[in-house]
Amino acid sequence: MNAAQPGCIRGRIHAPGPCVVQIRWYAVDGRCLGRKRSYAGTWSLRLPAGRYFVEVTDERPESDPTRFTSNTTAVVVRSGYVSELDQRLTRETRRSAAGRAVETAAPTGVLQGRVVDGADAATPLAGAQVRLLDADGRLVGRTRTGAGGHFAFEALTTMSDLQLVVRPAPASNDHLRLHRGGLDVTDGSWHDLGDLALPRNAGPRRTRRTRPAAVDFGSATALTLPAMRV
Repeated sequence: MNAAQPGCIRGRIHAPGPCVVQIRWYAVDGRCLGRKRSYAGTWSLRLPAGRYFVEVTDERPESDPTRFTSNTTAVVVRSGYVSELDQRLTRETRRSAAGRAVETAAPTGVLQGRVVDGADAATPLAGAQVRLLDADGRLVGRTRTGAGGHFAFEALTTMSDLQLVVRPAPASNDHLRLHRGGLDVTDGSWHDLGDLALPRNAGPRRTRRTRPAAVDFGSATALTLPAMRV
């Protein structure tokens, strides 16, 4: 696969009613890289591999009481792959002390990393199971690594003392699980854990259980032919 090949974002905008929106995408340093108009529904965009924030804004003026809230979501674009993005616009607002309606922004924290072979850091592990837990052990999110060993948890709010549990792919007995705690995430920031090496399993390998021949072909008694007098 060509490393310079762009990736694709395939988005879907959910809204309580029809509307025209502005879609803007930003670099992680806040630079606006582009914009397009769309109706609520599906849209797609091809971008170079990288990390982006995608903002969807109702085009109606802020003074319009029917205007929907904006939505900003972090997304990772990988070369040659399609990143699915669901964004929801609502009319839900909260009131400040002065009585002015204030839109509640969606969280945009991101925690990402790559799972590799503990014996060879150049070998990524695809299909590994990754779970993110809070400080009390409650599940925050779960995912699996892609072909390049990458994973990402997106739309995270500010949290501290998180735990990451990585297990090898279900069909693999070559590696042991990895547990990493004390992780902090800040809303609006990217946190890259880098390469996470799954240790090699040095224990005895489990052998596949085979069925005895009698299961497939019947017992020896069943195959005995009756004696015949000649």
